[in-house]
Amino acid sequence: MNRAEFFAEMRKGFLKTIKEISSPFIAEDLEKLDHLADKVAGVRWMIAGNKDNFAPGDVHDLFLAGQSVFLFCGEKEFTAYRKLCLSCRTVPQWIPYEKKLKCLSCEKEFHVEQGSGDLKLQRCPVKIDEEHVVIGISAG
Repeated sequence: MNRAEFFAEMRKGFLKTIKEISSPFIAEDLEKLDHLADKVAGVRWMIAGNKDNFAPGDVHDLFLAGQSVFLFCGEKEFTAYRKLCLSCRTVPQWIPYEKKLKCLSCEKEFHVEQGSGDLKLQRCPVKIDEEHVVIGISAG
């Protein structure tokens, strides 16, 4: 091994050591930034329940932090929406046999499985925290 190869290996080892030492601090800082962003955006994280209680294809009506929310359990992910029509500000009705939400005031519909329709809803962020499904509820 010549001198250039030796210093190249030393540099790689030194960078790897720095990376290993600093990664826990960076992860902690990123978590703090996430909390700060949630606080600024006015998002409160509420536990919806144990993830084992939600079967794929199910829709659950929830009332979290004073707001009506529905949670759809897909094959690989959970999606949650605030149950409020953004056009006329009324609560849409769940039609279970068609798997859709329908606003009876403005006649708009939202098909849950496809995630589409002319009914506009506010989507809520969803996280899996250990064994719980956690939904982010915005203040507005």
